[in-house]
Amino acid sequence: MFYTLEKNTIDIYYSSIRNLQLSKGCKLTGTGLCKAIMREAFSDIKVPEDFLNQAETGYLCNLKGKKRRDEFIYSRLILKNLLAYNLNSIPKDILLTRNEYGKPYLTDAEQLKFNITHSRSFVACAATLEHEIGIDVEEESRDITGVAKSFFCEAETAYLMSIAQHLRNSEACRLWTMKESYVKALGKGMTVPFDSFNVLGDKYGFFYTMKLDGCCYLSVSVPGRINDFTVRTKEIMIEQY
Repeated sequence: MFYTLEKNTIDIYYSSIRNLQLSKGCKLTGTGLCKAIMREAFSDIKVPEDFLNQAETGYLCNLKGKKRRDEFIYSRLILKNLLAYNLNSIPKDILLTRNEYGKPYLTDAEQLKFNITHSRSFVACAATLEHEIGIDVEEESRDITGVAKSFFCEAETAYLMSIAQHLRNSEACRLWTMKESYVKALGKGMTVPFDSFNVLGDKYGFFYTMKLDGCCYLSVSVPGRINDFTVRTKEIMIEQY
Protein backbone atom coordinates (compact mmCIF):
# COMPACT_ATOMS: atom_id res chain seq x y z
CA MET A 1 0.00 0.00 0.00
CA PHE A 2 1.13 3.56 -0.70
CA TYR A 3 1.39 6.42 1.75
CA THR A 4 -1.03 9.33 1.49
CA LEU A 5 1.03 12.36 0.56
CA GLU A 6 1.39 15.01 3.25
CA LYS A 7 2.94 18.48 3.33
CA ASN A 8 6.62 18.65 4.25
CA THR A 9 6.94 14.93 3.60
CA ILE A 10 8.84 13.08 0.88
CA ASP A 11 7.81 9.55 -0.05
CA ILE A 12 10.36 7.33 -1.79
CA TYR A 13 9.45 4.01 -3.41
CA TYR A 14 11.99 1.67 -4.94
CA SER A 15 12.00 -1.80 -6.44
CA SER A 16 14.72 -4.23 -7.43
CA ILE A 17 14.63 -5.23 -11.09
CA ARG A 18 17.95 -7.08 -11.06
CA ASN A 19 16.49 -10.53 -11.69
CA LEU A 20 13.27 -9.70 -13.51
CA GLN A 21 12.69 -10.47 -17.17
CA LEU A 22 9.55 -8.82 -18.46
CA SER A 23 9.65 -8.24 -22.18
CA LYS A 24 11.59 -11.31 -23.34
CA GLY A 25 9.83 -12.98 -26.23
CA CYS A 26 7.09 -10.35 -26.47
CA LYS A 27 6.50 -8.04 -29.41
CA LEU A 28 5.17 -5.42 -26.99
CA THR A 29 2.24 -4.37 -29.11
CA GLY A 30 -1.47 -4.78 -28.42
CA THR A 31 -2.30 -8.12 -26.83
CA GLY A 32 1.37 -9.02 -26.58
CA LEU A 33 1.99 -6.04 -24.32
CA CYS A 34 -0.94 -6.93 -22.09
CA LYS A 35 0.26 -10.52 -21.73
CA ALA A 36 3.75 -9.36 -20.85
CA ILE A 37 2.48 -7.03 -18.18
CA MET A 38 0.19 -9.66 -16.73
CA ARG A 39 3.22 -11.90 -16.13
CA GLU A 40 4.35 -9.36 -13.55
CA ALA A 41 2.49 -8.25 -10.41
CA PHE A 42 3.02 -6.18 -7.33
CA SER A 43 2.73 -8.28 -4.21
CA ASP A 44 0.47 -5.72 -2.52
CA ILE A 45 -1.02 -3.71 -5.41
CA LYS A 46 -3.59 -4.76 -7.96
CA VAL A 47 -2.19 -4.05 -11.42
CA PRO A 48 -4.68 -3.76 -14.31
CA GLU A 49 -3.35 -5.00 -17.61
CA ASP A 50 -4.27 -1.73 -19.31
CA PHE A 51 -2.47 0.64 -16.91
CA LEU A 52 -0.67 2.25 -19.87
CA ASN A 53 -2.66 4.61 -22.08
CA GLN A 54 -2.40 4.67 -25.86
CA ALA A 55 0.38 7.27 -25.98
CA GLU A 56 2.48 5.38 -23.44
CA THR A 57 1.97 2.09 -25.26
CA GLY A 58 3.15 3.73 -28.48
CA TYR A 59 6.19 5.17 -26.73
CA LEU A 60 7.00 1.77 -25.24
CA CYS A 61 6.80 0.00 -28.58
CA ASN A 62 9.27 2.49 -30.08
CA LEU A 63 11.89 1.99 -27.37
CA LYS A 64 14.97 0.16 -28.59
CA GLY A 65 16.33 -2.63 -26.44
CA LYS A 66 14.79 -4.90 -23.85
CA LYS A 67 16.45 -3.14 -20.91
CA ARG A 68 14.92 0.24 -21.74
CA ARG A 69 11.48 -1.31 -22.28
CA ASP A 70 11.62 -3.14 -18.95
CA GLU A 71 12.73 -0.03 -17.08
CA PHE A 72 9.89 1.98 -18.60
CA ILE A 73 7.26 -0.63 -17.66
CA TYR A 74 8.52 -1.13 -14.11
CA SER A 75 8.82 2.59 -13.39
CA ARG A 76 5.35 3.28 -14.82
CA LEU A 77 3.87 0.47 -12.70
CA ILE A 78 5.07 2.13 -9.53
CA LEU A 79 4.52 5.74 -10.57
CA LYS A 80 1.03 5.45 -12.02
CA ASN A 81 -0.25 3.34 -9.13
CA LEU A 82 1.23 5.86 -6.68
CA LEU A 83 -0.39 8.80 -8.46
CA ALA A 84 -3.71 7.00 -8.89
CA TYR A 85 -3.80 6.15 -5.19
CA ASN A 86 -3.27 9.77 -4.17
CA LEU A 87 -5.67 11.17 -6.77
CA ASN A 88 -8.43 8.60 -6.18
CA SER A 89 -8.20 7.54 -9.81
CA ILE A 90 -7.10 4.55 -11.87
CA PRO A 91 -3.61 4.21 -13.41
CA LYS A 92 -4.77 4.35 -17.03
CA ASP A 93 -6.46 7.71 -16.44
CA ILE A 94 -3.30 9.32 -15.10
CA LEU A 95 -2.04 11.56 -17.92
CA LEU A 96 1.58 12.64 -17.71
CA THR A 97 2.96 15.60 -19.61
CA ARG A 98 6.61 16.55 -20.14
CA ASN A 99 8.11 20.01 -20.12
CA GLU A 100 10.45 21.15 -22.87
CA TYR A 101 13.38 19.42 -21.15
CA GLY A 102 11.58 16.12 -20.67
CA LYS A 103 10.59 16.29 -16.98
CA PRO A 104 7.18 14.63 -16.41
CA TYR A 105 4.41 16.40 -14.51
CA LEU A 106 0.64 16.38 -14.02
CA THR A 107 -1.37 19.18 -15.61
CA ASP A 108 -4.50 18.56 -13.53
CA ALA A 109 -2.81 18.13 -10.14
CA GLU A 110 0.04 20.62 -10.11
CA GLN A 111 0.44 20.46 -6.31
CA LEU A 112 1.60 16.83 -6.58
CA LYS A 113 5.29 16.78 -7.50
CA PHE A 114 7.20 13.63 -8.43
CA ASN A 115 10.22 12.29 -10.26
CA ILE A 116 11.44 8.85 -11.39
CA THR A 117 14.80 7.17 -11.94
CA HIS A 118 16.31 3.79 -12.73
CA SER A 119 19.59 1.91 -12.91
CA ARG A 120 20.48 -1.62 -13.94
CA SER A 121 19.31 -2.87 -10.54
CA PHE A 122 16.55 -0.55 -9.33
CA VAL A 123 13.67 1.64 -10.39
CA ALA A 124 12.53 4.33 -7.97
CA CYS A 125 10.27 7.33 -7.65
CA ALA A 126 9.87 10.17 -5.17
CA ALA A 127 6.82 12.32 -4.51
CA THR A 128 5.91 15.31 -2.38
CA LEU A 129 3.45 18.20 -2.27
CA GLU A 130 4.05 21.74 -3.55
CA HIS A 131 7.84 21.49 -3.97
CA GLU A 132 9.73 20.45 -7.08
CA ILE A 133 11.63 17.23 -6.45
CA GLY A 134 14.28 15.15 -8.20
CA ILE A 135 15.59 11.62 -7.66
CA ASP A 136 18.57 9.67 -8.98
CA VAL A 137 20.02 6.21 -8.40
CA GLU A 138 23.47 5.05 -9.50
CA GLU A 139 25.46 1.83 -9.29
CA GLU A 140 28.51 2.18 -7.05
CA SER A 141 30.41 -0.52 -8.95
CA ARG A 142 31.15 1.81 -11.85
CA ASP A 143 34.31 3.88 -11.32
CA ILE A 144 33.33 7.50 -11.88
CA THR A 145 36.06 9.25 -9.90
CA GLY A 146 37.82 10.60 -12.97
CA VAL A 147 34.61 11.76 -14.60
CA ALA A 148 33.39 13.30 -11.36
CA LYS A 149 36.51 15.45 -11.02
CA SER A 150 35.77 16.90 -14.46
CA PHE A 151 32.18 17.82 -13.58
CA PHE A 152 32.21 18.65 -9.87
CA CYS A 153 32.70 22.17 -8.58
CA GLU A 154 36.00 23.17 -6.97
CA ALA A 155 34.85 22.57 -3.39
CA GLU A 156 33.45 19.13 -4.19
CA THR A 157 36.59 18.09 -6.04
CA ALA A 158 38.79 19.30 -3.18
CA TYR A 159 36.72 17.29 -0.71
CA LEU A 160 36.94 14.18 -2.91
CA MET A 161 40.72 14.46 -3.14
CA SER A 162 41.02 15.00 0.63
CA ILE A 163 39.62 11.60 1.64
CA ALA A 164 41.28 8.20 1.47
CA GLN A 165 41.63 6.89 -2.08
CA HIS A 166 39.68 3.71 -1.40
CA LEU A 167 36.67 5.82 -0.36
CA ARG A 168 36.69 8.23 -3.29
CA ASN A 169 34.61 6.30 -5.78
CA SER A 170 31.86 5.63 -3.24
CA GLU A 171 31.76 9.30 -2.26
CA ALA A 172 31.89 10.38 -5.90
CA CYS A 173 28.89 8.18 -6.61
CA ARG A 174 26.99 9.61 -3.63
CA LEU A 175 27.70 13.21 -4.65
CA TRP A 176 26.83 12.43 -8.26
CA THR A 177 23.35 11.20 -7.30
CA MET A 178 22.84 14.33 -5.21
CA LYS A 179 23.84 16.57 -8.11
CA GLU A 180 21.80 14.61 -10.63
CA SER A 181 18.71 14.72 -8.40
CA TYR A 182 19.13 18.49 -7.99
CA VAL A 183 19.32 19.09 -11.73
CA LYS A 184 16.33 16.82 -12.33
CA ALA A 185 14.33 18.71 -9.72
CA LEU A 186 15.02 21.99 -11.51
CA GLY A 187 13.54 20.40 -14.64
CA LYS A 188 15.95 22.10 -17.04
CA GLY A 189 17.84 19.07 -18.27
CA MET A 190 21.58 19.32 -18.77
CA THR A 191 21.41 23.08 -19.34
CA VAL A 192 22.45 23.41 -15.68
CA PRO A 193 26.24 22.86 -15.46
CA PHE A 194 27.22 20.36 -12.79
CA ASP A 195 30.07 22.60 -11.61
CA SER A 196 27.76 25.59 -11.04
CA PHE A 197 26.51 24.42 -7.63
CA ASN A 198 27.84 22.70 -4.50
CA VAL A 199 25.84 19.93 -2.80
CA LEU A 200 28.14 19.71 0.24
CA GLY A 201 26.33 22.52 2.07
CA ASP A 202 22.67 23.41 2.50
CA LYS A 203 22.68 26.53 0.34
CA TYR A 204 21.02 24.90 -2.65
CA GLY A 205 18.28 22.90 -0.99
CA PHE A 206 17.31 19.78 0.91
CA PHE A 207 19.08 16.50 0.13
CA TYR A 208 18.46 12.96 1.34
CA THR A 209 20.62 9.96 0.43
CA MET A 210 20.24 6.26 1.14
CA LYS A 211 22.04 3.12 0.03
CA LEU A 212 20.23 0.20 -1.61
CA ASP A 213 21.48 -3.35 -1.13
CA GLY A 214 24.98 -2.05 -0.56
CA CYS A 215 25.48 -1.47 -4.28
CA CYS A 216 23.57 1.69 -5.23
CA TYR A 217 23.18 5.22 -3.95
CA LEU A 218 19.77 6.88 -4.17
CA SER A 219 19.37 10.60 -3.58
CA VAL A 220 16.45 13.03 -3.63
CA SER A 221 16.61 16.81 -3.75
CA VAL A 222 14.23 19.72 -3.18
CA PRO A 223 15.93 22.89 -4.50
CA GLY A 224 15.72 26.08 -2.51
CA ARG A 225 14.24 24.39 0.53
CA ILE A 226 16.67 23.90 3.40
CA ASN A 227 14.19 23.00 6.13
CA ASP A 228 13.92 19.33 7.01
CA PHE A 229 11.36 17.07 5.45
CA THR A 230 10.00 13.90 6.92
CA VAL A 231 11.19 11.13 4.59
CA ARG A 232 9.27 7.87 4.27
CA THR A 233 10.73 5.01 2.24
CA LYS A 234 9.20 1.78 1.05
CA GLU A 235 10.41 -1.10 -1.07
CA ILE A 236 7.84 -2.34 -3.58
CA MET A 237 8.19 -6.04 -4.35
CA ILE A 238 7.64 -7.00 -7.98
CA GLU A 239 7.16 -10.72 -8.42
CA GLN A 240 7.43 -12.53 -11.72
CA TYR A 241 4.74 -15.09 -12.39
